Amino acid sequence: MEFLIIGIVSALNLIIIVHKFKKGRVEDGIFDSILFGFMAVLFSGSYGGMVVAMISSLIISIYLWASPPAFFKAIVRSDDVQSALKDVKSFTTPVNSKKSKKPEEELHFD
Repeated sequence: MEFLIIGIVSALNLIIIVHKFKKGRVEDGIFDSILFGFMAVLFSGSYGGMVVAMISSLIISIYLWASPPAFFKAIVRSDDVQSALKDVKSFTTPVNSKKSKKPEEELHFD
């Protein structure tokens, strides 16, 4: 019975973390993954400790899903970062060449 509980809790926790990454909540997903690993290492001494770690990590994941962290949102919204992002995005846009092409009648092939 305990194995079933720990399996369901672990699966739900990982499903929530993957769902966060798929929805673009990368900051939340990374923080949640780090906490998941930290709790597993912290309580890794016994089977009961691992059960506690998985259940507590699931509760933390649900809490972070409802109230996502905003560590870097203020930094990303600053003017310096926005201008740097525009510069980086400008490298990905294709450059339109304005070369004039000769009409077909002017091309001579020997």
